[in-house]
Amino acid sequence: MGENRKSISFSQTDIDAINQTIATLAEKLQPVFLGLDIEDRKYGVKVSENSLSFVERSIQYAELNREFLPPTIVLGEMKQSFTAFQVLSGFLRPLQQITKNLDDLAARCGGEAIIASLGYYNSVRQAVKMSVPHASTIYEDLSQRFKTQKPRRFKTETVK
Repeated sequence: MGENRKSISFSQTDIDAINQTIATLAEKLQPVFLGLDIEDRKYGVKVSENSLSFVERSIQYAELNREFLPPTIVLGEMKQSFTAFQVLSGFLRPLQQITKNLDDLAARCGGEAIIASLGYYNSVRQAVKMSVPHASTIYEDLSQRFKTQKPRRFKTETVK
């Protein structure tokens, strides 16, 4: 927290614009979203970077050698699925970077806020010990945060 960093703040105009952009993105993608259950997500076939050239070559071969195409596979749907995968992957990469950066930033900001709050809480606790007026009311309110926590037990290392 001792770093000399720029304070982070957003104008209401920026907040509104970001929220509108997120809403537009959700609205545009909603018609094609599907919900995979845990089993589908866990056991479903996933395409890795190594598989991309395999799929591309399979489509090329299937176009030139249709006699090997099983009757259950429609070449047009195979190509459409692969094209959709490529488009979606193009969306995912920058969005994953944005969400990672947002997660990092939120973690940093939240951590800084809790550290500052704990500093304030400890100051109020000291004020209660010194019988400073009004400190006990603040302390009682803020101490509610810690009432549901179990005491922390630290493992002691054994020296070999």
